[in-house]
Amino acid sequence: MKSSTPMLALAVALLIGAAPSLADDTKPAVLEIADTIGSGEGWDDDTSNEPTGPKSPTIPAQTMSPSDVEVVPPGAPSTKSPLPRQQTVVPSVPRLFARPALDEAYEDIVDETVGLVLNPNCALLSRDSCCLPPPWAHRTGVFGEYLFLRPRSTDLSYVAPLATIPVTGGGTITAPSGRVGNLDPNYSSGFRVGVNRAIDEFASVRGSYTYYYNSARDSVTAQPGSGLSSLVSYPGLLPPGASFGYGQAGSSLSFQFADVEVRKILVYGQHHALNYSIGARYAHLSGGLNVEQRGAPGVVDFVTAKSNFDGGGIRFGLDGEHYARRTGLMAYWRGGASFIGGQFREDYTDQYIPAGAPTTVNSHWNGGRLLTILDAEIGVGWSSKSQRMRFRTGYLINGWFNTIGPGSYVGAVQSGNFDHMVKAFSLDGLTASAEYRF
Repeated sequence: MKSSTPMLALAVALLIGAAPSLADDTKPAVLEIADTIGSGEGWDDDTSNEPTGPKSPTIPAQTMSPSDVEVVPPGAPSTKSPLPRQQTVVPSVPRLFARPALDEAYEDIVDETVGLVLNPNCALLSRDSCCLPPPWAHRTGVFGEYLFLRPRSTDLSYVAPLATIPVTGGGTITAPSGRVGNLDPNYSSGFRVGVNRAIDEFASVRGSYTYYYNSARDSVTAQPGSGLSSLVSYPGLLPPGASFGYGQAGSSLSFQFADVEVRKILVYGQHHALNYSIGARYAHLSGGLNVEQRGAPGVVDFVTAKSNFDGGGIRFGLDGEHYARRTGLMAYWRGGASFIGGQFREDYTDQYIPAGAPTTVNSHWNGGRLLTILDAEIGVGWSSKSQRMRFRTGYLINGWFNTIGPGSYVGAVQSGNFDHMVKAFSLDGLTASAEYRF
């Protein structure tokens, strides 16, 4: 009969099978015991010291089978499957950069606008990642701008009140007395609309149309003891010393631009950009003057003058932007110069209607001019995070040089000198614009 060692081995084997969830730190010792038993070590073949008698333990035959203990030759690795280890359950963690539906919409903006992702190093497009379109990138879109401008240096005086004043020592003089009738335009509205087409994120083509119209009206009534002297009538048409008791006038000024230009990045950084542009411009400029002067019953003098210009040329421009961090705010400036060659058409008519038949003076003049148009604007703006929406407001100055207006042509007709009809004027005021980018 064998010693108690086989019974110990059986107990260890049963313990291993019944407790697979033992801690990992107990497994090496258990495996060592099992390997020792399986290799035949620890068996005592000496039966002389084996206990006998009724109290000697007996091992039921059905509790042991050859498969319960793996017999492995000494030195050979055990082929028994390793004991099961305790599994550590790791909770699933969502992706740090899961792409929401809004981010996919941003990706569509980039792809459809410029045909490529602006930052190819970003694998995912996220509102908080560097793959958002940079503020300096050129985008396809439409824009509209409101202009609130006032013309300068376009005022025109049409009548002057005169009175006979006695002087010390005897005699009288005719001198100004009262308010001069003057047409001085105030602020009025205009607009600009256009479309941008991105070539890529560094260049785009822009087309725009600009319209502005301004009008002014004024009237003067002569005070008792004075009369109104015309400043726009043809000198030889009116009787000597003719004066009027009432005068009213109106003037108008309008211009239109049609521009097509290519705009491209010159310098850019994370928070600034500088673009240059070159293109073509069509320009139309028109002005009008209507004066009515009434004297004695039935005596009326009508003076009208018109000026029109149409031409085309080239335009150059620069514009810069500086972007604030994380707020969408920006400061911007832009300037441009246009050189327009075209034709002026001037008309003047003075119709004097005394008690008898009316008398009319007509004058027409055509001539070519090269105009210079300068403009500058500075302001602030805001853009949405996706760069779809932009709003701006600023101050604009626009200057016209080497032009002819109704006032300058009236002076040329009165003096008979048509060689020095040069007029320069400007406009300034506020602008507000909105842009939507696809």
